[in-house]
Amino acid sequence: MSSHRNMRAVDINPCLEESEASSKCLDVNNYQRDMCALYFIRYKQCRKFWMWDPHLYGEPETPARRGEVVTTSRRRVNAEHTVMLKRRGDGVTPAMPTHEERKQILASLENLPY
Repeated sequence: MSSHRNMRAVDINPCLEESEASSKCLDVNNYQRDMCALYFIRYKQCRKFWMWDPHLYGEPETPARRGEVVTTSRRRVNAEHTVMLKRRGDGVTPAMPTHEERKQILASLENLPY
């Protein structure tokens, strides 16, 4: 399966809805990026919450436990906001929760984290 197709799978990409909303905003606004800033922010916050993205944050020096701060060469990120990193540290597989698990996690929170 191609990488593009893989990232469109709802179980693989937890931020698919935010990604598609960003793309749609760009299409509607004739690719004026400043018109879609809120969509981009929501997408980035989604990625921070669910995934550790080494392209954005660098590699963590050590796996983090909930509440610890992860120091990288680029940023410091609270481990509470990296579900995938926490699950890896706890030995849970798959590291990325399925779509159904993510819905349950979000439902258990008082506010949407992104």
